[in-house]
Amino acid sequence: MGVWGVDSFENDDSADWITEFIARPSIGSVIDTLTLAAEAGLDDYLELAEDAAVITAAEIVAALNHQPSADLPEEIAEWVTTQNEIDAELIDLALQAIAKVKINSELQDLWQNSTSLDEWLTAVNNLEERLKS
Repeated sequence: MGVWGVDSFENDDSADWITEFIARPSIGSVIDTLTLAAEAGLDDYLELAEDAAVITAAEIVAALNHQPSADLPEEIAEWVTTQNEIDAELIDLALQAIAKVKINSELQDLWQNSTSLDEWLTAVNNLEERLKS
């Protein structure tokens, strides 16, 4: 995976997930992505592509919650404006999925083994705060 920064959209897997989402945007794909991670067992290890998808899907939920990332792709921002309000269950699902990424994932390992762990955690914590707002 090409990674050029700690923010949600600064990696190849996120870009790939966004491309697929834009081709067929639906809240169902966001829910499916988040559910797979949220329902993973404590010992289940999430791979990089799954991690990036979770973070990206959670960014969409944050945007639906009127707390978008400054880096949200324009196509997604436009789609968000066509959607109805979201409920607390979707926000909780996104928070559960992010928690799995922060605990037992290849993305977490990548940043754990770098000098940018604190920056990555700050970015993820910011996403969590935007979801809770």
